Amino acid sequence: MENLEQEFQSYLNFKDVTQLFHEVCDGLSLGEMVHTESFNLHDSMSSSELCDPKMDLKVGYREIVHPKDQISQKLIKSANELNNNEMIAMLDSLLAQEFMWLKGYSLSQTLYKFVYFYDEATYKDNQIIKSYIQGMFLSGTVIYDTLRYSPYLREDDYIVTIFGFPKTENEQVLTEAIQEAEKSLDDKKTNENMRKKKNLQMNEFDAIDARLKYRKAFLRLMHLMSNQNFTTQIEQQIQSQINSCKKRLEEIKQTYDLFVKNNNINLSAYFQKDINKTLNCLISPRPNIEVTIEEGFQMAENFYNQLEYILSLSKERDFNQIIERIKEFNSFPKNILAKGYLDVNIFYTQGKYFSQCELSEMVKSIFRDFGLKDSHFTTPGYKEYGIQCAIVIQEYIAKYLRNPYRQYRDFSKLYQDLSILISSSDKYEKENLTKKDEQQAATSWCYSLACKLMANQLHLGFQLDLYDQSDYSQIFFALEFIYNILEINASSYILKVDKQLLQAFFNKQNIDLMKKKLKPFQKRIFNQFIFYKAMQGYCKASARLCYIMEQLNLTQEFNDQETKRNRFINRFKIFENVYYLKFSTYEQFQQKVSEICSDIKNTEELSNGLNEIKEMFTQSQQLFQKIPQDDESITLKMRNEAQKLVRICVISSMTALKIKMKLGKLENQKAVFKNAELNWYPTLEIA
Repeated sequence: MENLEQEFQSYLNFKDVTQLFHEVCDGLSLGEMVHTESFNLHDSMSSSELCDPKMDLKVGYREIVHPKDQISQKLIKSANELNNNEMIAMLDSLLAQEFMWLKGYSLSQTLYKFVYFYDEATYKDNQIIKSYIQGMFLSGTVIYDTLRYSPYLREDDYIVTIFGFPKTENEQVLTEAIQEAEKSLDDKKTNENMRKKKNLQMNEFDAIDARLKYRKAFLRLMHLMSNQNFTTQIEQQIQSQINSCKKRLEEIKQTYDLFVKNNNINLSAYFQKDINKTLNCLISPRPNIEVTIEEGFQMAENFYNQLEYILSLSKERDFNQIIERIKEFNSFPKNILAKGYLDVNIFYTQGKYFSQCELSEMVKSIFRDFGLKDSHFTTPGYKEYGIQCAIVIQEYIAKYLRNPYRQYRDFSKLYQDLSILISSSDKYEKENLTKKDEQQAATSWCYSLACKLMANQLHLGFQLDLYDQSDYSQIFFALEFIYNILEINASSYILKVDKQLLQAFFNKQNIDLMKKKLKPFQKRIFNQFIFYKAMQGYCKASARLCYIMEQLNLTQEFNDQETKRNRFINRFKIFENVYYLKFSTYEQFQQKVSEICSDIKNTEELSNGLNEIKEMFTQSQQLFQKIPQDDESITLKMRNEAQKLVRICVISSMTALKIKMKLGKLENQKAVFKNAELNWYPTLEIA
């Protein structure tokens, strides 16, 4: 024990080895390692990082001129020395850097390039600049507190801040400070009502006042957004502050052209990419990011539009529409605060996605669409399936909130929840909606959800180029199976609602008149039925065409048939293991795809098979054309895909015709799979 204490004490005895270090380094070439009797290996490895700009962050510190020295050297001005136009430009530049930070870049790349942030003395005597900067510090702190609870931003490996923001006064004190700065402009700015009546331009003091009012409204908005209890009152207050921010932003844009853009003011000296190489910096500075003031204005506008979209989304109660609107939101320009607010305040509050609407209400709405009465909701069966459906809804929505590169990677939790629900209804027929009770409605709905998930995964493989060309026939065969289930479920529901509708569809008589009687949900199911029927035909034709291409050596050969067979089994065992669906064996798959042409060397049989494939593509094309482009009951994704799949079917049909016309002359031909129209749907062509 005494030896241990002595050894521990030896670690506490530090001494200055600077001179010793210089002595042992004398004469060493660049890159040589210091290793003498006075230094152990650990010391030597540590010393190798000294004075390396990539490893030793303090190396660049001596190159940085402190803000007060820059002012004394007339490189920049103090805040009190700025004229009004320069002050306006500075506030606009800060706004642009702030929204660049909210785009996902670090503070060291954006706001912390601003020289004044490193010495409060440079701006503390200017009431306008000081109140604006402190308001920005507080709103940044509030934003950080909002974002750090977002589970989905963490998936982007997003680091909210490097430095953090200086501690400031609370919202009330800072709001009063901004109002004091506004009062200092009262005798210099014009009257807003008089300005509107006489159509007068805003002067430079009006411009500064608009920026102060904007900062005050933005600060209030951030505090409202930090409230995780999303209520109708909070929603109304947020909308009011959004309107205020948008109004002031318009005034800022107008005066920017007058006092900054037309005067060619350049403030690059105040935003230095190397100023963050200070003792405050904890990691190596990242690449410099340039942003213009106009780009900042555009990012601010996009942010407020996204917030309004989120508020409208929060009122949505239809499950399918929620999914589609989340997909649409993900296509908007990136803003981590808008995404974080969607995650934390709308979907993640208190373990449920809408604090105003329990998930159980959404489940009841789904069941009502399937024809259940309110009396079913008190049965023991509903209590069992309602809870399971709520879990599935939660997991399914969460999938679309994830990083797009990860949302299709891990389905295990959702598969598990779907499997539990489906297995509980094992006594019912799986593929058909034959019973009008809560168990079968839940089962059918979950099967449709599961099939859509599996179809998405298989289509994603085309986009990511995960398959060999020899696998394409298998994949299309599995997709045919999936879309067949989706078609059966949709048609079974329509049969319960209106048998005459399907009869009119197949007989091509009075179909438009029959569709007018449908409710929006029923109309959506009917159009889904058409889409799934078209997709089934497209996948069936593609599977057979890929098989023929493989037999004619137009596609890349895969000689190891055992490996190919194992791929098929491993890929598609999920159908039976998770969803209790009996999928074809590999031998059955080969038999079905070869039925169209059992003897590839028989020219007449092959020609007839290609004609049949061409007819399948033509029928699918006609069905895709029946999807209306102006019907809002249909998702935008389905409308767009149907429109593009028309062209894909035409090209694929022409490919089958070309093969038929070139039979016997295919020695130098090769199959080409293009993703020109849609990444998820390869177009088959002959080159």
